[in-house]
Amino acid sequence: EISACLVGSEMCIRDRALSAEMWDEAIKSYQGAMSLKPDADYPKEKIAIAKEGKANAMAAADKARAEEEARLLALEKENQRKMAEENRLAQLENDFNTAVSNGDQAMTDKNFKLAVPSYKKALGLKPDNSAVESKLAEATTLYKENEAVRLAAAKERQRLAAIKLKKRQEDCLLYTSPSPRDRQKS
Repeated sequence: EISACLVGSEMCIRDRALSAEMWDEAIKSYQGAMSLKPDADYPKEKIAIAKEGKANAMAAADKARAEEEARLLALEKENQRKMAEENRLAQLENDFNTAVSNGDQAMTDKNFKLAVPSYKKALGLKPDNSAVESKLAEATTLYKENEAVRLAAAKERQRLAAIKLKKRQEDCLLYTSPSPRDRQKS
């Protein structure tokens, strides 16, 4: 058989298909040889080797496919995690910028009461932002000053209202009470 392979016999072609790991072609070829010589052991052995090789190749291919699918799934999960993190950071940046913008607009409108919580919200999102810390300090100071002026004005209005009320009450007493002269007549 070896000498036959050297001169290009059909067994040699079959053996080359087996060596090249062309499993299906080798199996068909050896089955063809068995139909010619059903009692020959050589084709039976080679068919068993080819079938085992094919099974091993299929198992290796399945394993490689499963590993590739797992790698791609892990890569997809990592990409989704990165995308979610990018979205979270973009939302945080947007919320931060909105809070600062609201605070700045409130300062422009001299609405210090609204500016303070806006800047606090911004600092809650980015605690180490020194520019916003400065804005918050300024807004807090101006809010306290404005509040003190407002309270003083309210207190002054109350004082003036009390004086006005007292004056009205005195005027009412003057018009409703008998005068000392009227009292003498009675």
